[in-house]
Amino acid sequence: MAEFTVNFAIETLGSLLVQETKLLRSVKKEVKSIKRELEFIRSFLRDADTTAAPEEGGSDGGVVSTWDSKIRYVPLFNVDSLPNSFMITLVVDFKLIKVLDFENSPIEYLPEGVGNVFHLHYLSVKNMKLKVLPKSIGKLLNLET
Repeated sequence: MAEFTVNFAIETLGSLLVQETKLLRSVKKEVKSIKRELEFIRSFLRDADTTAAPEEGGSDGGVVSTWDSKIRYVPLFNVDSLPNSFMITLVVDFKLIKVLDFENSPIEYLPEGVGNVFHLHYLSVKNMKLKVLPKSIGKLLNLET
């Protein structure tokens, strides 16, 4: 009886340890992924700051070029204003973006080039100051509802 109980405990603990190991590996991968995404966003923001205010010294100005093909998601939270070049840079340099979430943002226009962001699946323009959508928006064949 005691041997059966010990064997059962060993088997149960063994499977729990295997599950825990898999979970920890998964969490580690997710943390690395989040860290990488935050580094991409930081690089993008540095470039935007440099473009918006070159007289302030800014950053090295070439940071984004090494990251631009990897950015897939651009959310805007609690943003009061953006540099004029933000939207143009976004649609010209970041063609592989899948999500643009501009809900409640101060953006007043979408540039004509937004139609060239061919991987775009989600575009939120809710509660924006946007008055007219560019004609090129019809080229966004991957948009989902």
